Amino acid sequence: MSRTHIVEWKEPRLQRIGGTEIRLRFGTNEVDAEEWERVAVGTDSAPPIRLVAHYVDKGTMKVRAEDTSSGNLKNVPEKEACAIVGDCYDPALLAAWDVSETRVAVKRALVAQQKEWQALVAKAQAAAQGQLG
Repeated sequence: MSRTHIVEWKEPRLQRIGGTEIRLRFGTNEVDAEEWERVAVGTDSAPPIRLVAHYVDKGTMKVRAEDTSSGNLKNVPEKEACAIVGDCYDPALLAAWDVSETRVAVKRALVAQQKEWQALVAKAQAAAQGQLG
């Protein structure tokens, strides 16, 4: 499994970090750790992307957990893992965490967030049908 960071994006629009594969949706996102370090810290051959520091300083972007394995929150303390799950609106990421997670409190948070996601989708579909009908 690849090394990842959990990054929270607090704006409702999709954010792509220029020249990278990093795309952030509203809520918590998994980001490849090497790619994140390249844009946030920089490398010997390239400085960090200033926009990342701007968003972090502004509070729009926040690293919630570092050095996680893709698809799991096992090395994240339980309370923070529950908070991360509660801020996630990516059904594929929630499903991946659900498969790998064994802690009861985190499993409960995953079930609750998946239900919230389903309710949001149903509400959006109902609104769309109302506008079309």
